[in-house]
Amino acid sequence: MQSVADKTNAVRNDFNSNAPSGTDASSAVGHAGLRDAVASVHSSWSDNREKIGRKLEEIAKGAAAVVSTFTDTDGELAGALEDAKGKKGDDGK
Repeated sequence: MQSVADKTNAVRNDFNSNAPSGTDASSAVGHAGLRDAVASVHSSWSDNREKIGRKLEEIAKGAAAVVSTFTDTDGELAGALEDAKGKKGDDGK
């Protein structure tokens, strides 16, 4: 699960670092209708790119929370087992 968190963070970081520069291709298109369509796609992609970035962050945080919970639980159970072994040794059984 830690691998999932790490890899998701890596994907998110790559995704965010490769963000478009903010210029779109609509200015290079001569036809007004095509220019509007290209501008619309650029705008939609920018909006959806932000949503994807947020979702990747949520997945990474969720995976990290699972790892943390399992690690904490494992430690607590190991402590309880050690305590039980100690008590068993105290009364000779």
